[in-house]
Amino acid sequence: MARPWSVPEFDPDESPRASAAKILRTKLLEMCSYEKPVLGGNETEAIHDMRVSARRFQAALKLFQGFFQKKKFRTRSRELKELVDLLGEVRHYDVLLASLPPFTGEVSQVEGEAVRLLTARLSHDRGKAFLKLRKEIRHRKREHYEEAWLKFLTRSLEL
Repeated sequence: MARPWSVPEFDPDESPRASAAKILRTKLLEMCSYEKPVLGGNETEAIHDMRVSARRFQAALKLFQGFFQKKKFRTRSRELKELVDLLGEVRHYDVLLASLPPFTGEVSQVEGEAVRLLTARLSHDRGKAFLKLRKEIRHRKREHYEEAWLKFLTRSLEL
């Protein structure tokens, strides 16, 4: 799992709004840094890292929700939750597939076939979930999701 990014120039003596702005900006950029690896070829670890960083961002956002206009906060939070849910669905399949025992000569032919069929089904379902995730990330990139979030944070947390 990737380590969380440090918040640059963090000063515990500055105002809570200024601290929130730095923390949330860092968490957003950390989360978005995984888009390209997730969309790339071997994305299992990148999906896990993006999910973890998205959940960190979600937790930090909730911590500072009092600084935001309720309606706009709710809209943005919902958008983030949708992404976290899609990441979680794909990650769920990755964990399940990794936990299945490999077919060895130690199990009966029937058991081996059952594991093979289950693996095939889970792989298929994981593929469908990943396609939904990929489509959503590409859509968000076209809609300038990262820039919209930065604008929202800047406007909401202006000093």
